[in-house]
Amino acid sequence: MDNDIVHLKPLYDFVEKHLGDPSSLDGRSRIGRQYGTVCAECVGAVCAGQGFYLWGYFEENGLWRNVYLGKAGKGRTANLRSRILEELKDERWFVWRSFRSEQYLKGRSKEIYPNMWHEYEATVERAFLKRNAKYIAWVAGPNLGNEDILRVEADLIEALNPSANIRRPAPPSSLQDDSKRVFGMLRESIHKARPSQRGVRG
Repeated sequence: MDNDIVHLKPLYDFVEKHLGDPSSLDGRSRIGRQYGTVCAECVGAVCAGQGFYLWGYFEENGLWRNVYLGKAGKGRTANLRSRILEELKDERWFVWRSFRSEQYLKGRSKEIYPNMWHEYEATVERAFLKRNAKYIAWVAGPNLGNEDILRVEADLIEALNPSANIRRPAPPSSLQDDSKRVFGMLRESIHKARPSQRGVRG
């Protein structure tokens, strides 16, 4: 199994730089497409195989906060890189929420997508739940069937309690070995990005 972490700071830097442009929230605009390019650069090293990924951030005391746990299984979704890239682009409001209010973002989005707002609203609301996420830890593999992937996902969601996971399937009665391995590798990825603990009281 392979693992690493995606740094999202370039997305925050990009959005902050273009806050004054009213078209920047529109994914079809020139700046919106540039945002997509930055997203692609961020995920360039992510494995193009099945696995799990965890959005999160470090609090001021250096402790990690879980935001969202996702998966890329077999079939057309069997690509961690594509799955994460799609979320970063489709749910770009999570970055904007660090700079603008929900009311502003919803109003602006209704103006941009007047005929499709009924479809976009749920996506925008989901993106708001990912506010503050600065990293995405990922683990490629193990080679599991879709049913096993669902069971591992259920294990991880219950154990990690990510704040943006609304759907919470019941996990199996016993913790699976694959869940333990994935959890350990997610933690390893997170530790790579952990800020210095100097000055943090235990």
